Order: sequence, then structure tokens, then C-alpha cells
Amino acid sequence: MQNERKLSKAVEKIAKRLPDAKFKKRYGKDWMSVKIATAEKLAEMSEEKRDRCLRIADRKFDKPSAYKSGAVVRCRKGKIWKGIKEENLTEKEKETLRTWFKRKGAPGKTGGWVDCNSPIRKDGKIVGYKPCGRQKGEKRAKYPSCRPTPSRCKDPGKGKSWGKTSESELRQYIREIIRNTLL
Repeated sequence: MQNERKLSKAVEKIAKRLPDAKFKKRYGKDWMSVKIATAEKLAEMSEEKRDRCLRIADRKFDKPSAYKSGAVVRCRKGKIWKGIKEENLTEKEKETLRTWFKRKGAPGKTGGWVDCNSPIRKDGKIVGYKPCGRQKGEKRAKYPSCRPTPSRCKDPGKGKSWGKTSESELRQYIREIIRNTLL
């Protein structure tokens, strides 16, 4: 090293992983100082303290995604996760958009969400609902009213506020489901 300064173990470890050839080719005679500066910056970024919103998002989302980034931004603006303490949540309490859409809906291969305005009837009784979304050439009398499960078709309303449940209401709903399934 050119100016023999004391480097931390983290910086040394990162510097060893960076490729010498690329730095030599790109920066010429100054390649070593640029490489060390890059390693220091990377070490600084990894040591940087993560804020509350990032820590909560890391627990709720498995991998980086647009949903995770959006949730962090909304959290920092104070729109979501206001009352959440930094505690570990169980897997059943994690309700993500992916699990919401994977819920069992219409019968058969289609699955997914159901159209509450197009029930399937047998002997005058409703036995199910057609899947949300029309097949090619299919006509339906009413405008679709889509819900994630057939049981949600009993909820009142036309869907203007659908999916806008507050965080605390959603947690309470999930806890009730967990209690009912464990008993």
C-alpha cells in the first residue's frame, strides 16, 4: 500500500474482494488509492444504521421489491406502521400482497378472486361464484365486483373502500383467524 495507513478489518476484507485488474485498467497509477477509498465507502454504507422503517420492512418482505420500497417511503411519511413496535411477527401475522392474491377464490383451475355479481346457482341456491375477469367472448349482465374469497361477497359495499383496512384492523382480523384455526 502506498501511504501505509491503518485499515479496519472490514475495509481490508472488502478491499480483498474487489478486483485489482479492473481498478488498474480504469484508474492507472492511482488504482490502489481508489480501491481503498471504494472499500472504505462500502464498509461505511454497510455499517450505517438502518432506521425503524427499514427494519420493519425487512421483517415484512423477504427480498427487495417495489412493494418494500413503497412501504418504507409511506412509513417515513408517517402513513403506515405508526403503532408497530419493533418486535418479531409470526409468519401468520405477515399479510403481504402476494398472500392476498394467492387466496383460494373461485372453484376449479382458475382460482384467484371471484366476481360477486355473477354467482353460480344450483337448485336456486348460490354454490359459488365465477372467477373475476371474463373469458374470451363471455358476456355478463352486471359490472364485476371482485373479492379475494367467496365469503367476502357477503360484505356490504361496492368496493370503493375495499382493501383500505387500517393496519390495526388487519392485525386484529388475522389474530382472530389464528385463534379460530388453533382451537
